[in-house]
Amino acid sequence: MKHSSLMNNKTSFLFLLFFLFTDGDMLPINRWEESNKRMERMAYVLKVGVLKFGEGHIRIEDDSLRPEKYISLEARSIGFFKFFYNAHYFFDASRDNHSGLPINATRIITQGSYKIHNTVTFDHITRTDSSIIHSLLTGTKVVEKNIYDILTAFYHFRDNLMDKETKPGDEHVITTYFTDQVWILKIRYSGRDTIRTIYGATPCLKFKPIAEEGRFFKDKNAISFWFTDDEHRIPVKAQINMTVGAITASLSDYEAL
Repeated sequence: MKHSSLMNNKTSFLFLLFFLFTDGDMLPINRWEESNKRMERMAYVLKVGVLKFGEGHIRIEDDSLRPEKYISLEARSIGFFKFFYNAHYFFDASRDNHSGLPINATRIITQGSYKIHNTVTFDHITRTDSSIIHSLLTGTKVVEKNIYDILTAFYHFRDNLMDKETKPGDEHVITTYFTDQVWILKIRYSGRDTIRTIYGATPCLKFKPIAEEGRFFKDKNAISFWFTDDEHRIPVKAQINMTVGAITASLSDYEAL
């Protein structure tokens, strides 16, 4: 049971990585009031080689009652692949507009007969030296102060770290809480690249979250993300080299309201 849970946690992390950099052109923290007036929607196509096996959708919107941003993410297998690997992932999170920190996060996963539903709330106020995590599945834990969930960690990266002066090989490290455990998220800058997207030949910035070598990944550089090299920083492509072959996720639609 423990081994099965670990495999599903890693697979959940893998699918989530495809869609994490999705907030279009989020603005720095000192411009939250302006950015809060927007809603964004994105769609991605997942392929193994040339075969389409899944799709993902993201919706980002303001909370009408509180100074928060609500983010929902859904990914599922489709078509022929659904008969062999019926997977449905739903994640959401609420993020405080002033601090950028998570308020709560939900994870609902169906992978064949495996199902899990959990909600985690974050208390960054009660303790001055640490944060408190309340998980429906595992109870209460005391963790590092101002810890992120995995979604808000990537938004923090895009808002505050991506535009810093970096050179190829530089890394950013963010402590996160995901699948009821602490994850140390490391993201390495790989330099500039030009790739073909729905916008044509697109100048991009390329980053590599550092993966764990082993059952799923060929090496620690197996994951790559490309963002448009402009003020919008739109995530247009992801690629993961797994032991079963390369999987790609490509932006198929983007809408900002």
